[in-house]
Amino acid sequence: MLLFSVGASAMEKNDYYVLDTVTYTNVKLVDFGLVRNCLYCHEFENDSLNLFTPEQVKEYGIGGKQLYVAMDVPLDMGIKRVFLLKNEVGAYNLFHYKDNRQEKFFLQLGDGPLLELRERGNSSKNFRDQLSELFKDNTSIATAKNQVEYTSKSIITFLEQCQGFKSNLSTRWGVSFGTDFSRLSPPSAYFNLKQSIQNDQFNAAPSIGLFLDQELFRACLFVHAACNATWTTASYHQLNGSLDNDFVANLRTLDVPIQLKYIMPVNRLKTFVEAGGLFLWNFQNEHFVQQSRITGHVVDMLGVTSQGMVDDFYAGPSLGVGLEIPLSRSISLLTECRMDKSFGLTKSNQCDLTKIVITTGFIF
Repeated sequence: MLLFSVGASAMEKNDYYVLDTVTYTNVKLVDFGLVRNCLYCHEFENDSLNLFTPEQVKEYGIGGKQLYVAMDVPLDMGIKRVFLLKNEVGAYNLFHYKDNRQEKFFLQLGDGPLLELRERGNSSKNFRDQLSELFKDNTSIATAKNQVEYTSKSIITFLEQCQGFKSNLSTRWGVSFGTDFSRLSPPSAYFNLKQSIQNDQFNAAPSIGLFLDQELFRACLFVHAACNATWTTASYHQLNGSLDNDFVANLRTLDVPIQLKYIMPVNRLKTFVEAGGLFLWNFQNEHFVQQSRITGHVVDMLGVTSQGMVDDFYAGPSLGVGLEIPLSRSISLLTECRMDKSFGLTKSNQCDLTKIVITTGFIF
């Protein structure tokens, strides 16, 4: 277990810690989250847990993904030696500390001194002002400064943008709920669409779903994919000459919009536009047409047709606009209005489906 010389590639793949001048590899370190990791290095050995303090261990790495370095930094209780989570972002090192009372970030250029990024700031200077001063000659600061939040992910994104590269593409997910206004067009095989049709209107129903945003190579450009559950109802009546037609549909639906989403980098309240396609599955598809012939005062029931008018699968274009409002360091409120127009994929006499979806939700 004890090695005096370790290659960098080995440490990138394995857990390790440095005790005095000796590097230990082939160990098993436990990730207890940032708060506890900033206090101790946790080694699991022989069914027991060993704790090492920042005074004992100089640095340690977990799985090649997290690197903690022991340093003396100013905290609320004065100067204290703690472990800091280190992220290398181009020419800069970003250090992250968190306990039950406070959270702090420190920035270092190369091997230079640490600069504490102040969340609220002294003399009206907070972390946004500090970052702006560091990159004051960069023309992209004007918009990037307004977007940066006091989170590791946001500060790293800012540093990458200012240095002209991007090491990691962000992935976001969220939940949404709202109202689905849908209109299923009458079947043209039974209804004269050029004449008036009773109850020809949009019907409202609740909608709930999950979504995922995957950032692309360009900043502010995402692939947006969602899965929403709702239902669609329709009821039409038309008297065409002597024929009386009644159409009823009751559908349970899953719709999957896949779109390109562009977030406008203007300020902390982020507006966005989306454009793409929609795939829709009516997993419960109940519909029928009741036809009658009226001759004088006599009504003859001609029968019920219950197949061939509403497809199980639809597809079509989808457009949307919306707004993202930050609520906290990790959660944003989403509000969106989307319009879809979809067409049946397999049936010749299908009813087209138009949707206006107004949703709100949360992005994590």
